Amino acid sequence: MVVEIELPANDTVPEWTKFICSNLDFPINSNVNYNLKNISVLKPHHLVSLACLIEKHSKNVKKRTLSHPNDKVLGYLKKMGFSEYFGRNHNRPREISLSEDKTTLNIWQHHSEMVSLYPLEAQKFYEKNAFAGQDPDALNISLSEIFNNIIDHSGSPDLGFTSTQHYSEKKRLETAVCDFGTGIPNKVNAFFQSKGRDAVNHKDALSWAMQKGNSTNSTAKNRGFGLDTLSNLVKILIGELKIVTNSVVLNQTKGNDFIIHNMENSFPGTLIVFSLDTNFLVNREEINTDLEDLF
Repeated sequence: MVVEIELPANDTVPEWTKFICSNLDFPINSNVNYNLKNISVLKPHHLVSLACLIEKHSKNVKKRTLSHPNDKVLGYLKKMGFSEYFGRNHNRPREISLSEDKTTLNIWQHHSEMVSLYPLEAQKFYEKNAFAGQDPDALNISLSEIFNNIIDHSGSPDLGFTSTQHYSEKKRLETAVCDFGTGIPNKVNAFFQSKGRDAVNHKDALSWAMQKGNSTNSTAKNRGFGLDTLSNLVKILIGELKIVTNSVVLNQTKGNDFIIHNMENSFPGTLIVFSLDTNFLVNREEINTDLEDLF
């Protein structure tokens, strides 16, 4: 039996979330084909959420195939190292793979013992290949905060995937991180109930998680600053932030405050997509000048 999964042409959050939710489960020992005929271009958020979906399917399927990718999509999958993760004849890399493309960091599955390395490798990679004279420390901080939250709170056995793309012409750096774990609102409500508090709706739960100092199970690395820090960095750098988790989606654009909306479908975990406008990265000369002024 072959299960045909057709990726949607429409890139809106409701449509993509519906696609993920409607294709989570199918008969054990099936063959599955991922049909890309409707896809003209792939972006990091497509890649990581599709990777999570394929990872979930991989536990039950016999054979997996991709069909009808156009040349641009096929080239993107190759340069992002997609076949190294999902090809049956490849040993999946645990290390962080640096792309020869100079604009992308290959798709990477999170590993708790290595997760602190990714933000640093991302910063060094883009310092060398894209941001001459600029300081991409904001990328390091953003990724560190997200990964701390995932490791501490996702509850996902596979921890998920991440991917980063630099769009040089648009002066935009975009990162997507996805896991099929508990989801932020569900985790918050479980925490509330463990403390004898009533559960709240998913909008209020996510809003609570976005506030500085709020955490469900903090460790020494993560004391409730992650999502608040990420939101503030996105605002300062005139970027964009999207968090899709359970039945809600958070949007933050153009330096504004975030807005949370309900969704018809419930995403099985958390997808975080953030982009930074590289025009607003600090110049290293300005940093050195500040240091000279201090001393």
